Amino acid sequence: MYPMGYHHNQNQNYVQTQLMKDQQRQSLKYSYETLGNLLSAAENFAGQKNGKYKSYNYSTANDYNGLKSEFLWELKCFKLAMDTYEKKYQRAYEFPPDCPKEAIEKDINLYLQKTKNDEDKNLFILMKEIINGKNVNTDFTNLYEKLDKNAHSNFDPKKMAQIVGPLNQILDQAEIDADRGNMDLFNRNKATEKSKEQLRNISHNFSTKKKVMVGEKGKIYLSNDNNLYFENDLNPQIRKKIIGMTKISNSIFYKENDYIIYVIQELPQCMYCLLFNLKNIKYCDGGDIEIKYKFCVSNKNYIYGTSKLNGKSVDVLSEVEEGESML
Repeated sequence: MYPMGYHHNQNQNYVQTQLMKDQQRQSLKYSYETLGNLLSAAENFAGQKNGKYKSYNYSTANDYNGLKSEFLWELKCFKLAMDTYEKKYQRAYEFPPDCPKEAIEKDINLYLQKTKNDEDKNLFILMKEIINGKNVNTDFTNLYEKLDKNAHSNFDPKKMAQIVGPLNQILDQAEIDADRGNMDLFNRNKATEKSKEQLRNISHNFSTKKKVMVGEKGKIYLSNDNNLYFENDLNPQIRKKIIGMTKISNSIFYKENDYIIYVIQELPQCMYCLLFNLKNIKYCDGGDIEIKYKFCVSNKNYIYGTSKLNGKSVDVLSEVEEGESML
């Protein structure tokens, strides 16, 4: 015969144990949001943007420094989330069933193969050590000082106000998923996907701007006076006399500090091309350029492609900053 109150105490212990298990699952599921953000930041920094982890991509960075800053921040955040979980529940961190540690290591090895800079390689090695539970230093103060001081300056209170709602919805759903035993990284219901899409749209709308030169379409030809002229496609009456052009390749002509001409098509009497005025700087909203061609002129790297300017698709040329990926 059990003593008085035995069954009551047993039931109470059972309830407390179940509550602890629920809290543990919820904490783990919450941490998966941080893990997803890290995996996306690593993917972006390795030049694989919008790849395997694109559903966690809220990046507003469009240059090397910004992508590196985001990666450093997410490394620090995930290390903190991992350490907090292990300390609170006295057990090793558990990776999502559909994104095991081995798969993440495989991705990191791929990023290492695509990374040339030794300092950047060390960051991916550090990420692998964090994933494997090693005690590493995530104080990146010195690295941040080396990066562009404006890398984190695009914080906008309006953005924070807009992301609170969707973020709370995601965390609420994470709690529900944990209670139902859904501990996957990618397997989410429609409510979560909708909230994540809202966050992506907010990040896109608040993204930083990139300096570009907008191309003028037209023809370049040699006149009877042996001078090179550019004739604007939209307005043939506008002609520019181009002096001192250097032929870099069959498709690139360059006038130091003034113009770059990108040849689209060679015609019998002229060349159809884009003329980029290096002194006429514009700013493209949204950040990313759909790259079509990459080249080097006078020890400077350039990417040519299309982007949005005032809602319209335009041909743009952008100088690649020091250390920025050309992938």
